[in-house]
Amino acid sequence: MLIIAKIRWTKKDEEKLRKTIRNYNNKIRRVNAQSPTLGAFQPEKLRYSELRNTIGDRKEFNRKLNSLKRYTQRGSEQLIERGGELFTKYEIQENAINTRILNTRRTLERKKLGLTTEEGRSQEAIRRGLQPKKFKGTTREEFDIFKASVENMLREDLKETQYVDYKQNYIKALQSNLRDFNIEELIKKLEKIPAKDFFNYSVSNRFTTLEFVYDPQEQDYIFETIIEEWESIV
Repeated sequence: MLIIAKIRWTKKDEEKLRKTIRNYNNKIRRVNAQSPTLGAFQPEKLRYSELRNTIGDRKEFNRKLNSLKRYTQRGSEQLIERGGELFTKYEIQENAINTRILNTRRTLERKKLGLTTEEGRSQEAIRRGLQPKKFKGTTREEFDIFKASVENMLREDLKETQYVDYKQNYIKALQSNLRDFNIEELIKKLEKIPAKDFFNYSVSNRFTTLEFVYDPQEQDYIFETIIEEWESIV
């Protein structure tokens, strides 16, 4: 599907996308050569022109780029059995990331509208399509339908103020939970990231989510992990 682009493509963007697609396709070829049986479960190779036409804005560009890079990581091609069906580790991981992004957006929308998923108010959230989304199927067909629906919903955008609110709340959580650590330099780096990019970065990595900030583990571990993850991103 051709998307009306809101992104101003630069030569650097095009080179990044071409290189990432090349690495992605090369891995698919290697897996097929090493094991045709495993290769049958891998994603289809991509064409630059076709993928480029599906990218509508900077947020989508970064999301696609990061997704393709995750496939090139070691082990992403391996198979996992779910409900008697076989899936690649990559597609399970990507669906989990996309679902988490979507549900975080919906949480922000519900909060803005004063809605909860508690008894008595959940029907309004459902009517507005803001209830948490969760895969409950077992078959490959059900998985593919769910995955496609989540990807389509991700193309809908939040208002800029909601991204700003999320970023502010995240930074406040860091300052509150890690007050015994020197985090000024980390905060300075985070504050420079545009709010929308900040949202997409943080919810795409389980070690940078708000849930991880509040994780009941040793604060030293949380602090070191968050710094390491953000520095690898920015």
